[in-house]
Amino acid sequence: MTYSKESTLNDEAKLSEFKWSRELLIEFGNQLSEFGNANKLPLAIAIYLEDVRIYQQFLEGTSATNEIWIQRKINTVRATNHSTLFARAVMDQGAYQELNLKNHFGELAICGGGIPISANGEIYAVVIVSGLPHEDDHNLIMSQFEKFRSEHDS
Repeated sequence: MTYSKESTLNDEAKLSEFKWSRELLIEFGNQLSEFGNANKLPLAIAIYLEDVRIYQQFLEGTSATNEIWIQRKINTVRATNHSTLFARAVMDQGAYQELNLKNHFGELAICGGGIPISANGEIYAVVIVSGLPHEDDHNLIMSQFEKFRSEHDS
């Protein structure tokens, strides 16, 4: 296990500190897609802005199952107000009550791959990747974000 509650909260903060716009979120989605295609990864990518899916790509090798995982990941972010990997870190510690999930387990994904973007304490966007082992889904978002940020910070 290479993640913790603290590391996942740090990742959420990194994404939230960036000044996103609709256009930049779509550009980031395209970057994730280009990386997936270049590396022949079976990625499903979705980006939500204010609860509307503004970006979606299902690369070669994905299936209808990935659509289910995307929905479960968005449900998890909405239910916890944190990343899906944060929810996994909490569960790994046996702290189910901390999440206050009200028994929605069949509708959730307690694994990596969904990261919220917040401003003023409110989630306004969510980036989701599905198709790799769950930690790799999360790490792909973060590694591609670091590249994206380095190309867009002035």
